[in-house]
Amino acid sequence: MTFETLGSLVSSVKKSNPSSSPDSFFTYVDLGSVDSKTKAITKPSQISGRDAPSRARQILQTGDVLVSTVRPNLNSVALVPQDLDGSIASTGFTVLRPNEKLNSGYLFHWVRSPSFIREMVRRATGASYPAISDALVKSSEIFLPPIGAQQAITERLNRLDSLLAKLDLANLKIEELALSLYERAFSRQVWPISRLGEVTVCLDSKRKPVTASERTFGSIPYFGANGQQGWIDTPIFDEPLVLVAEDGGHFDNPARGVAYKIEGPSWVNNHAHVLRAGDSIHIEYLYRTLRHFNFVPFISGSTRAKLNQAQLNRVEIPVPPYALQLGFAQQMKEIEHQSELVSHMRVKAVQLYSQQLQTLFGS
Repeated sequence: MTFETLGSLVSSVKKSNPSSSPDSFFTYVDLGSVDSKTKAITKPSQISGRDAPSRARQILQTGDVLVSTVRPNLNSVALVPQDLDGSIASTGFTVLRPNEKLNSGYLFHWVRSPSFIREMVRRATGASYPAISDALVKSSEIFLPPIGAQQAITERLNRLDSLLAKLDLANLKIEELALSLYERAFSRQVWPISRLGEVTVCLDSKRKPVTASERTFGSIPYFGANGQQGWIDTPIFDEPLVLVAEDGGHFDNPARGVAYKIEGPSWVNNHAHVLRAGDSIHIEYLYRTLRHFNFVPFISGSTRAKLNQAQLNRVEIPVPPYALQLGFAQQMKEIEHQSELVSHMRVKAVQLYSQQLQTLFGS
């Protein structure tokens, strides 16, 4: 087996200073532009040179591989598509530009492998805000078969990536339908307003964080700010609940979702608020009302946005008659069923992809 350092297989990346052309606009890829779940650049922005952040420096090319240098456990990586050729990336990314010995797609799959992620996490510095450096990323070693074999491996893994993309699109369509039904049911009339603290029960005192190394693996889902983060052997909760991010949520982009619904045995850490619906609120209505809610006016924290319990309790929501909420929930049953089917298929596809990575690149 042949291993070589990434630094010996990538080319240098040109720098730019967009602020030198204050009236020109450019496409900016910052850390928030990359979706760590789909491993894609989903939210690039258009910015004028006058408003260019000091980190906007790296000129991208099609086929570059981006590796976020903060919170390596999230594995925020992406492959630069053709339509973003010439865009500018934040210096918060290590930009890997493969030379003729390294297939770009192969590299993209490699930086998603368990061995690469584990190495980055192990070598990261900073307890509260772990980070890695360009030098550290480029000093890591990659298994390097002949270029033809790299291409074959890439095509094999790309087929699974394509399946995941189709399932994500199906989930997006289901979410759009759910939002449409919600708006049709509740947006045409003004309803009485209540604070969340008046119509829900907050169960935050029961939640408990457990580090990954301390968890005993089991069949109980372990939840955090933005969804499931792993598995554990015993539950804290066992009922339908709505979780709202406390910190680390997508507050600046609520379209991605800042709340989600869980039911059955579960464990929740201290990065998500835990809400039980009160007598006047149906759990489905509560979830759909908070799913894309704009919590920005209620958050605090200059370096890390936080929605504390007192602020959450002050959030005001409309409260339609319970019978109307119940009718909406019944409409949502079939949609939820379809969503569960797609989500189940996605879990299986992710498991298959992970197995392939382990087989090809080691665990």
